[in-house]
Amino acid sequence: MLSKLRVLVVEAEFLVALDLQRLLEQAHAATTVFARSIAEAAGLPDLATRFDLAIIAAAPDMEPAKTLARRLKGDGVAVVVTSTDGGLSPTIPGLDDIPLLHKPFAEAKLLAACSAALADVPPRD
Repeated sequence: MLSKLRVLVVEAEFLVALDLQRLLEQAHAATTVFARSIAEAAGLPDLATRFDLAIIAAAPDMEPAKTLARRLKGDGVAVVVTSTDGGLSPTIPGLDDIPLLHKPFAEAKLLAACSAALADVPPRD
């Protein structure tokens, strides 16, 4: 499903990031790059052209994650946001087209969200 795709994982929890990497590699992602924070991810060189998919863990303050998600989505990168805030709706206010998963989530739900996010982004040249 993720064959040959380059994935950015923004996740502060190292063990969670490793588990995501394992899952993404099992789904045949070509590359998985970690960023420990939104700021670290935003500072990566060639962010818009370097990745096909981003999985962003949002802190209780959703604004930094929303800003990065908008930026990446606008540049043609598929985006999935994760959050520990179970009180959020199934979508992010103002970003209804970006899947939101509540932690903990089943592996199948993450892969389904990635598939939906990828289907919503036009293919690149």
